[in-house]
Amino acid sequence: PPADLAVVGCDPAFGLVAEALRRDRDVEVVWSPRGSRAALGALARGEAHVAGTHLLDPTTGEWNGPWIRELVPFPTTRVAFAVWEQGLLVRPEGPAPITGVADLGRAGVRLLNREEGSGSRMLLDHELRAAGVDPSTLAGYGTRARSHGAVAEGVAAGTADTGVATRAVATASGLGFVTLRQEAYELVVPDHFLDLPAVQALLDIL
Repeated sequence: PPADLAVVGCDPAFGLVAEALRRDRDVEVVWSPRGSRAALGALARGEAHVAGTHLLDPTTGEWNGPWIRELVPFPTTRVAFAVWEQGLLVRPEGPAPITGVADLGRAGVRLLNREEGSGSRMLLDHELRAAGVDPSTLAGYGTRARSHGAVAEGVAAGTADTGVATRAVATASGLGFVTLRQEAYELVVPDHFLDLPAVQALLDIL
């Protein structure tokens, strides 16, 4: 990868870590926000040193591990990065109150969805199934925002009424938040990169 440290993932907080690495350790970081499955795919293809992921395996109830074993063909180390809340972002002046995913089927409610393979979209699909809501009936289900920040921008601008992102993004954007679930966000590092100075600096900063 064309940098001291190439990272793929979608956690907005990693931008602060990248800034600290540049400022304090002289480590040049290329950070590309992507959905969790896309991030693991990039790691598997050798396009990055580190991937961020938050994927729940619905069969086992285990975070990340089954997906890493399925998608990455070499040994890796998982590094705990954050536990975050994901939920529905809403505008204070939006339509009638949105209190859960069942409200997404109301007439006039517009959803800004994430791309397929992202942890946020998988969470929404899980919650819709649990609530007995047919995704095909939702206005905006087929949209594909590329990041948590993009969802917040769309909701704040009024192009959508709601979308799934983290509480931190909602707070930073002045939006309301309806909690859906806490999730474990991890960084995944191939074992053959663990001794790289840039990776060691990252682990030290964390």
